[in-house]
Amino acid sequence: MVHLQAWSFKDSPLPGMFTDMDYELEEDKLGIPTVPGTVTLKKDAQNLIGISIGGGAQYCPCLYIVQVFDNTPAALDGTLAAGDEITGVNGKPVKGKTKVEVAKMIQTVQGEAVIHYNKLQADPKQGKSLDIVLKKVKHRLVENLSSGTADALGLSRAILCNDGLVKKLEELEKTAELYKGLMEHSKRLLRAFFELSQTHRAFGDVFSVIGVREPQAAASEAFVKFAEAHRNIEKYGIQLLKTIKPMLHDLNTYLHKAIPDTRLTIRKYLDVKFEYLSYCLKVKEMDDEEYSCIALGEPLYRVSTGNYEYRLILRCRQEARARFAKMRKDVLEKIELLDQKHVQDIVFQLQRFVSGMSLYYDECYAVLKEADVFPIEVDLSRTTISYSGQSQSYEDEEEEEEEGVGDSREGGVSTGQAENGAEKLIDDEIGKIIVFFSEVQKVTVYWDATHKAVLLKEGVLEKEGDAYGYYNDSLLTTGWGVLEIRAGYGKTPETDDITYFLAGYLEGYLTAQQMYDYFTNMYPQVITDPKTLVAVKNFMIKQDAWAREQVKLNKSSDPLWRHVGFLLAQMDGLQAGMSDWAKRMGQKPLTQFAVQFLNAIGDLLDLIPALVPGARVNLMKEPPMGHCSALIKMLPGYENLLFAHSSWYTYAATLRIFKHWDFKVTEAHTATGKLSFSSYPGSLVSMDDFYLLGSGLMMTQTTNNIFNSSLFDHITPASLFAWQRVRVAHALAHTGPEWGQVFSKFNSGTYNNQYMVLDMSKVFLGSSIDDGALTIVEQIPGLVEYSDQTQALRRGYWPSYNVPFHRKIYLLSGYGQLWKKYGNNFSYDLCPRAKIFRRDQASVTDLASLKHIMRYNDYKHDPYSEGNACESICCRNDLVQKHASPGGCYDTKVTDFSMAHKFVSEALNGPTTEDGLPPFSWDQFNSTLHQGLPRIYNYTFIPMQPLMFTPSIPVTPENSRVTSDY
Repeated sequence: MVHLQAWSFKDSPLPGMFTDMDYELEEDKLGIPTVPGTVTLKKDAQNLIGISIGGGAQYCPCLYIVQVFDNTPAALDGTLAAGDEITGVNGKPVKGKTKVEVAKMIQTVQGEAVIHYNKLQADPKQGKSLDIVLKKVKHRLVENLSSGTADALGLSRAILCNDGLVKKLEELEKTAELYKGLMEHSKRLLRAFFELSQTHRAFGDVFSVIGVREPQAAASEAFVKFAEAHRNIEKYGIQLLKTIKPMLHDLNTYLHKAIPDTRLTIRKYLDVKFEYLSYCLKVKEMDDEEYSCIALGEPLYRVSTGNYEYRLILRCRQEARARFAKMRKDVLEKIELLDQKHVQDIVFQLQRFVSGMSLYYDECYAVLKEADVFPIEVDLSRTTISYSGQSQSYEDEEEEEEEGVGDSREGGVSTGQAENGAEKLIDDEIGKIIVFFSEVQKVTVYWDATHKAVLLKEGVLEKEGDAYGYYNDSLLTTGWGVLEIRAGYGKTPETDDITYFLAGYLEGYLTAQQMYDYFTNMYPQVITDPKTLVAVKNFMIKQDAWAREQVKLNKSSDPLWRHVGFLLAQMDGLQAGMSDWAKRMGQKPLTQFAVQFLNAIGDLLDLIPALVPGARVNLMKEPPMGHCSALIKMLPGYENLLFAHSSWYTYAATLRIFKHWDFKVTEAHTATGKLSFSSYPGSLVSMDDFYLLGSGLMMTQTTNNIFNSSLFDHITPASLFAWQRVRVAHALAHTGPEWGQVFSKFNSGTYNNQYMVLDMSKVFLGSSIDDGALTIVEQIPGLVEYSDQTQALRRGYWPSYNVPFHRKIYLLSGYGQLWKKYGNNFSYDLCPRAKIFRRDQASVTDLASLKHIMRYNDYKHDPYSEGNACESICCRNDLVQKHASPGGCYDTKVTDFSMAHKFVSEALNGPTTEDGLPPFSWDQFNSTLHQGLPRIYNYTFIPMQPLMFTPSIPVTPENSRVTSDY
């Protein structure tokens, strides 16, 4: 038999109703088209095809499907759906028949039933009316009410409102509170252990001093023994912190990722459920309306004209039910997996905690058991006199090795300074107690000239080392990792080549894991077509071979090639350090090409279209977003100079490291070996760029596109990449014009940018600005042009926004053609960012207002943005209406005149949240690789300052009036 609707009418008319309609109304399809078709359904064992039928004589001119039941022939076939009209059965028309008659026609057929139908081509959006939305609100309200309260308010609770999954959500909240409590308790406990370890360390220091100065042999030996015991206890405590830190990380992941993800899924499920309930309620109301009209003997217009509105709601109910069933299945599976993980994980974490504590106490007991002699024969009065309060605090050699104590005159830092500096790098949210010891990695390396090998010591900063430094892996907590390296200051003088090699080795070893992650994320962003790879590799092999050959031929006579040689040695060291780390970790090292790739990402943006014609920009299609915004601002009375840059590119590139280098270079023409800059793992340049240099120069840039593809013919492997020429110019240039002159040599024509070089020695705050203070350098294939634009600085500001300034560069690049085709978006003076900078730069008076303008994006209200989230100072391409992608403005760096003299800046990583924009989350763009990156970006500016070296930039009274709190 065929299922009928829950409500049915007798075949005979109700009293008072006419039996024969003396007129026939035209069908009102509400603009919904229908498509005829035929389907053959094989009946099941109960002789059913699995549909219920509505409509038909004598009230409705057509018969239609009310519901397709699950796991029936009709449902498995999938052709018929709720709302479809039945026009015939087994070749016989059904017009004018009742639904009971049609049901009998289907029942009498044995084996297979042939159904002729008109498929309702309904858009579910047509059925989602205001009434449905209000019903969803009602269901959501009732969900949170008790039955008694709902009854008192006259609200009925649908059966699905008594949903066990809602109780699961409540249990999930309780579990979250449990984990939150565990996290807080663990942090407090580890804080206590950290302070206890510091106490043991202080005891060790004091006992060591007493032991060394104590004249009595037995007492001296006992004190030294006690000192060693306390130092060992301190080391065991630190090891305990390192052991338990992963537990906090795992708990944090469960609390802030797994639980919120499940909570979000349940809320999505509830939304789908309420929508399904709303359609069910709507169907019930329409059924009641139809029944009431029949009882009163009054024909209902929608029924008499084909009941298309009702059929549309039936279709919407069926599709909502399918979504509801699928979402419920997904939620049940996710909750089951989460429950299993909770049970297993909590046991595992407690076992880890207990094991770590047990080992700690066993080791402490063993140490104290050995140190059981106390020097009671010490002459306290004599000892007290010998320990004069006027003497300097004692630090033995072992302590210096462990903490990297250095003479401040040689750029070192004291133990206290190193610890205090490191504390600045710690983010309170994950606990200051563990970050310094488990996320700040310290390494010192020595060069073994006899065996031509690197000797590495982990966990120490030794000023006698040929290179030493630290890496603070704080990306997930502050948005930035921080790397600082000093090289060339060891006891044994080394050649500059070795100094650079060891600096590279140290960086490769310290940041190897980040290099892996960065390569994983960026490779698919840059090499989008496998066919590109062969051409790129061949070019880079030839370029590298050419550069090395030129170094051999010219380093004895040309300082430029000497420094190119230093740079290549640093890159070789980078790969060697990364490879040694990989071998120790049992991983496969990155290839030489991978290391070259990480440094040449910017150059590849132009090299790939040059090598692969298919990758070139099509002028018939509007180009993509720009790359970077920059602003140099001089206050009206020359009170201060402000300097800022915001990077634009794929958000996959947000694995950021701020680097501080201090290389002692003996090459006679060297301008500086000190620099601080924003950068990336495995990159020996900034690429943004944002540099503070020991020569007194500051540099930043924004990228210009090449729309004239004929310029790519100038590109040859017999050249130096832009990243190489930038580094050489930094090393050799004392002034802006010198920088442009060095940079213009051996132009590769790749990574074509506008560089802004600011010479701080030409700026006298409150007084004057000498010519040569601001040099603008622009590159295209075959040409580098630079000029003095100090006059713009005197007028107040210099903006940069991916449009060339020099007319010749502008026209040769092809911007003139795009201006004719697309208008002012490609005008230097009238593109959106030019207008916004011109309008708003006057409000920039300090660091706070500088940060605001560099993060500015009010695209919904700013007339110059015209509703485009990328036509502003800090683009959000993930928010554009069409073809959104995870890219845009993803960082900002700022500094001022006084700060720059001290290598100090402030930096923020992540897409802008200014002007009410939501923080970016990878949840909507999971298909883009983002290994090692935060899930959500909602960071603030943090200070960046080297801890191990002091500024060497000359500061005169005239140009140091502005001071900062750094």
